[in-house]
Amino acid sequence: MKILIYGGSGYLGSFLVEKFINKNFKVTIISNKKKKINKLVTQKTLEDLIKEKKINYFDIMICTAGVDSSNKVIKSISKINNIIIKDACKINNKLEIEKFIFLSSIHVLNIKKYYDNNNKKYLNYSKSKLESEKYLIKNLLP
Repeated sequence: MKILIYGGSGYLGSFLVEKFINKNFKVTIISNKKKKINKLVTQKTLEDLIKEKKINYFDIMICTAGVDSSNKVIKSISKINNIIIKDACKINNKLEIEKFIFLSSIHVLNIKKYYDNNNKKYLNYSKSKLESEKYLIKNLLP
C-alpha cells in the first residue's frame, strides 16, 4: 500500500509513519520541516506534489497537518489551517487519490460545551478544524 501523509514529520504524522513502515507500506510525507526521518520514507514538499504527474499512484492520503494553540501565531491559526486543508484537497484531487483521511480534533464535537469566556486556549484551533471539516464535506466528498 502506498500512503501519502500530509504533516508526516509532526507529532501525529511521525507516529503514523513508523507504524506504516513497520507494516512494510510505502510512505511519502509532505513536510516543509527539515527533520531527520526514516530512510524508508520519501519526503516531498507541497510544491513537489503539485507538480507531480503520478495519477492514482497513492492508495490513501492522510492529513495530520495543522497549527495548534501551542504555536505563537495564535491569531493566524484559522487562516493557516484553512490553507492546509485547501492544499490537501488540491493534491488529493490532482493525484486522484481515492481515499482521504482527515485527523480533526475532539474539540469540534461541541465547541460551546468545552469553552466559556474563561477558557479560550483552544477555541481558534477548534473553530479552524470545524471549518476544515465543512470544507472537506463540500469540496472532497462525492
